[in-house]
Amino acid sequence: MKIFIFKKEIRYFELILYLLFFFYLNNVGKAISINAIAFSSRNEERVILPLVNDFNEYSLQNNLNITLKLDLYTKSNSTGYMSDYGSMLEILLRKKTKDYDVYFYENIHTTRYKSFFVDLKEWLPKEHIALYEKGISSYSCMYGSKWVGIPFSFYYNVLYSNKELLNKYNKNIPRTWNELLETSIYILDEERKLNNTEIDGYEGLFCNDEYGICSIYEFIYSSREKERVYPHLTGDISVNALKMMKKIRDKISLDPGIPSSNDLIYKKLTEEKALFVKYWDTYSSPKYEKTIIPGMKEGMSASCLGGFNLGISVYSSDEKKLAAAKVVTYMTSEETQKRLVYNYGFYSGIIKFYRDDEICKVINCRFIRMIQPLIQSSSNVKDYFDYYLKCKSLIYEFLYNIKSASEVLNQIYDMTHIYFISYKSEDSLLGLVFMIILSTILLVILLSLSFLFIRKFEFSYIFLPKSFWILLVFGCILTLSTSFTYFGRVTPTNCTLRLILLSYGTILCSVPLLYKLISNFPEENKISIWVKNHKYSFLLIFIIFDTILIMRTVSNQYGQLFQKCGIITAFQKIIVFSLFFIKVIYYLIILFLIFVEWNIETTQHDVRFLIVSVYFSIFFITLFIIIHQSRLNDYKAYFIIHDFILILFTLSNYVLLYFLRIFHFSDNKEEELMIKELINNFKESSNEEKIKKKRSQKSIGILDEIYKPKAHSNISNISLKIIQYHYNKSIKNSTSFSNTTTKTKKTNEDSDTESSGSSIGFNPID
Repeated sequence: MKIFIFKKEIRYFELILYLLFFFYLNNVGKAISINAIAFSSRNEERVILPLVNDFNEYSLQNNLNITLKLDLYTKSNSTGYMSDYGSMLEILLRKKTKDYDVYFYENIHTTRYKSFFVDLKEWLPKEHIALYEKGISSYSCMYGSKWVGIPFSFYYNVLYSNKELLNKYNKNIPRTWNELLETSIYILDEERKLNNTEIDGYEGLFCNDEYGICSIYEFIYSSREKERVYPHLTGDISVNALKMMKKIRDKISLDPGIPSSNDLIYKKLTEEKALFVKYWDTYSSPKYEKTIIPGMKEGMSASCLGGFNLGISVYSSDEKKLAAAKVVTYMTSEETQKRLVYNYGFYSGIIKFYRDDEICKVINCRFIRMIQPLIQSSSNVKDYFDYYLKCKSLIYEFLYNIKSASEVLNQIYDMTHIYFISYKSEDSLLGLVFMIILSTILLVILLSLSFLFIRKFEFSYIFLPKSFWILLVFGCILTLSTSFTYFGRVTPTNCTLRLILLSYGTILCSVPLLYKLISNFPEENKISIWVKNHKYSFLLIFIIFDTILIMRTVSNQYGQLFQKCGIITAFQKIIVFSLFFIKVIYYLIILFLIFVEWNIETTQHDVRFLIVSVYFSIFFITLFIIIHQSRLNDYKAYFIIHDFILILFTLSNYVLLYFLRIFHFSDNKEEELMIKELINNFKESSNEEKIKKKRSQKSIGILDEIYKPKAHSNISNISLKIIQYHYNKSIKNSTSFSNTTTKTKKTNEDSDTESSGSSIGFNPID
């Protein structure tokens, strides 16, 4: 029995082993397939293809279970333009394709693809990222703190000088553009005397591809006056640089009317028919010497930085991202990069290589350290290819004397620059002036809060509780502070803050008034009593309601010349519109309550100030919405109009509701007497007051007579009651008000015959 059980256990154990072995074979057979895409414009296939095979061998030896496959586009199997390849990648990535996991992309497009590639510092080892943190790699691979890619290779623009021709005429390699121009003119003139008219003085100034734009920026950068300070694109230095570029092209280029191209420049190099050529450092010839590109001043130079970065798609699965990270790590490892330098003369992004004596035997490290690279970024360009075409068109207009250098540079600047108002005086005095005005108004408003705590002015601010006056003034401060969000660059955070400040500011300016008017309603009711006893809860309801609406919105910025705040979806647009429309409703309710309480003696003067303030508020809110929806294309006009509206809106509320009370109410003796009467519990009125009451009652009687034909209409009854409230001079509880109304009606009926045929005049304002 025991033997039988033992044999049974052995069989189970064997079955488990078989299953494990089958599982192992099954997984070994299914290696993770990583797909990469690349473009070869300068024979990079001679490096990339062997490297793919090397990785697959490395993967097999180290049991990585990863197979790397490559789709390589070259001039023979595609259009051969880098711009087409860049656009194709963007189309693929925008479609969220999962066809490719690893992308070889031109380093000038790091910002273009930033949202499509993972942050490599989260997927690659820290020590691996550390290899590239120093030097230019971080500038060509990073967007903010995100490592969008990691450099696979670099190449630079250099000057190729024809040594034979220079030695023939005892001339040196030029270090400035003027030297290059003078040397070229001299040698070309001498060669023409010998009937040699095929020599080109300078080639490579403006290529007919996207790197032609880089040549313009490169030439301007080489004309700078200070180290590592790029001249302003519309400044005198840039204008003079463009003029020099045209001068060189017109005077020493063999065919100044024909645009250059990479193929044409390469042909000139191989045929040795050019004196000076600006080209990538990938070409070698015994007749040409490579040096750094000249500048306007000796010591100043510039060189466009080219090369490929490696990025990993965000749309790949986590399993594939991990495998792709191993591929990228292998291709950019210190060992692999060193092999590329030794075998192919590639420039690596690992900066310490250029201090390595062994490597410096293979490449000219001193020359590399002399290069002053210019990293071209497309961060402010939404469609880089469209930008390139427009720039090319503008440059031709300049070269053919259709437009001036200044006009062309201003138009290029407009395509890449986002205009905004700054408070810094060197940018514009407009921002500084508005900053001073806003700061002064804010300081005055803040200091004026002290009036609430001065005994002399206590009577002036009896209309609201002291805490609500503070909130109202704070609301004015918030509204005015909205103006500060129009300074500087527009960001989603900035846009959201603008909405919060304006919305909460308007609430704090309007709800305290609403509180007072509801609690001061001529006939006491449950609502007015609750509001009177729960003023902070009442205010909190409005704040919570606005907060809920604001949380449902996501602000964004849009615009090319200058940016504005916008809303992403139609639903959110409705919410934002509702936020402003509701504020108008608040003010309309306030207007209604002002009419109802127009003749209440205790607040008679207050409501007259309120009505003017409310009219201004409704006007400015409506105007603000209209201007915000308009298509203003002038960033200065946009800034001035919005800030001006906000300043007037704030001042109208502050002056009419708060500031004027200091002068009007503190010296009003009639009001002081009225308050004394209130303090004495409303002593008996004089005979004159009784007469006024009778006149008022007769006036109401006349109104009753007017509304008699519509006595059965509920609307008429409501209208009559509103009119009765309007002429009421004090707040009464619901019971007493009802009794008074009944007595008034009876009195009117008794005096009907007496007043027949006569008219009783009354002033609807008093």
